This record gives sequence, structure tokens and C-alpha cells, in this order.
Amino acid sequence: MSGVLTSFNDTYQPKIPITDTEETRFVLSIIGLVANLSTVDAGRRFFSQTNSGKNVIRLIICILIRIPSPSANQLKKISYSALYNVSNYTVKISSQIINAELITVINNDIKDVNDTRIEPDLRFFALKLLQSLIRNVCNKAAYEILLNNIEQSRLVTLTSAVDAETVNISRNILDAFSKAKEQFETKIPMS
Repeated sequence: MSGVLTSFNDTYQPKIPITDTEETRFVLSIIGLVANLSTVDAGRRFFSQTNSGKNVIRLIICILIRIPSPSANQLKKISYSALYNVSNYTVKISSQIINAELITVINNDIKDVNDTRIEPDLRFFALKLLQSLIRNVCNKAAYEILLNNIEQSRLVTLTSAVDAETVNISRNILDAFSKAKEQFETKIPMS
């Protein structure tokens, strides 16, 4: 897996093509395999605790952050799905997944519901990953990356979306941001 993802990553260095190529379909199937394997504990454990698995996740993130936005690209959706599945395994892995570039991509993919360039399914996958990451944030550095790269006003807008699922996920994310704020921004009074 790592070899295929590394080769694809190196071949399409500046930007991943959104066109349907043989290489893109093959990588889509590899990342789909990761998404499927990470639905069970053994798979999540492999991708979150072994060096080989962590490398695969790192490569998926490298590919995902270079897929042009907005995009209705299947590769982006399945990448979000794989990262979501792995991020739910342990709190520690969520913090390892968080980086400013990835969070910026997520932010771009959750633009308000009136932006017709964002496909609803893509927004849903981005929101689910963000929900998992903010819910499992375990250190101040990861929290600050999320805080500085997610426009919470977009989430507020999504709380009045048409579909109930988007509304609920957006509210859950905002609640998780509030809890994280309490945890990481609470000042200890000096006596």
C-alpha cells in the first residue's frame, strides 16, 4: 500500500488530478481498502499503532490536501472516510492526524449550504471527520490548529441547514469546540 501511495503522491506532486485516470482509480481502490479495513478494531489498530500503518495514513493525508477544492472527487470522499475510521480508534491518533493543511482543506469543504460548488456528500464526509477530530482532541497544540483553521461561523450557518444530519453534526462540532475551549483555555487563577 505504501509503495503505491508514495508513487502516486510523487507522480502528482503539486496537485492531484480530479479527472478519472487509471492511476486515480487504482489509488481510490487502495484508499477504499484502508477505509474498509479500518472499520474493524484490528484494522484501526494497524493504521494507528504500527509504523507501516501510520505511514499509509500520512500518505493519505498528503494526497487529500492536494486534491483541488471544491471537488466532487470520489478520492477525496474515500480519503475522508478512511481518516474518519482511523481517528475514532484512539484519542492519540486524532491528534496525530491533525495538521493545519488538512484542517484548512476540511474548512474549505464545509462551506455554507448555499455554495453549490460543494457537493453535499463531500461536506458530510468532511464534517464527520472534523467531528471526530475535535471530539478526540487531546492536546492544546492540536486544539489551536483546529481553532485557527476552522471558521466556526460556517458551522453556525450549517446549524440551520435543510437536512437534520448536517444540523446535528454541526451542533455537535460546536459543542465539542466549547468543551475543548474550556479544557485548553481555562486560566488557573494565581493566589
